[in-house]
Amino acid sequence: GRDAASSDPIDRVGSSDQKECRHREFSGVVAYCLGSNSEMIKSIRFTRPCKCGRSQGFTLIEILIVVVILGILAAIIIPQFASAQSAARATAMRSQLGTVRSQIASWQVQHGGQIPGGIGGTADEAIDMLIADGYLTRTVFVSPGFVWIWDSSRAELELDYDPSIDSSIPDADGDGDGDADDVAVIRTW
Repeated sequence: GRDAASSDPIDRVGSSDQKECRHREFSGVVAYCLGSNSEMIKSIRFTRPCKCGRSQGFTLIEILIVVVILGILAAIIIPQFASAQSAARATAMRSQLGTVRSQIASWQVQHGGQIPGGIGGTADEAIDMLIADGYLTRTVFVSPGFVWIWDSSRAELELDYDPSIDSSIPDADGDGDGDADDVAVIRTW
């Protein structure tokens, strides 16, 4: 029998008919199972999946919207990477300058105050002597635009930046740009 108090049209069908009704609903014969009650037919009408032949892929508009959003995100993020790379380049050179300076001081202590590379030598000669004596490894390099300044009379090594070698001045002062004040900061290291 049917239970009039139940709100679900399928639950209104008796327990013996319920299995048969669900079976018929899945096979596409919903109207036969529910009879002539139009209220029940309306409430179940949309339970079957739509088979209108439309594919489940994305439309061209949806794909274009995603591409535009990704392009906007890339335009925001890429300058941040360039700024971070510039700051990392400046930090690496400053760290390397400190390492070379400390190894020059160690070399001088071990060699009775002599100057690596000799008086009148160049920065490259001094660094090569430190490498040959085991104070530095071959990983010492000068990033493009940076120039070693070597005062052989005092055994002092400094850095300068020459924009004519590489026009992309690294951000040495952390303000987000590479300009003349960054070159001035590099010279004070």
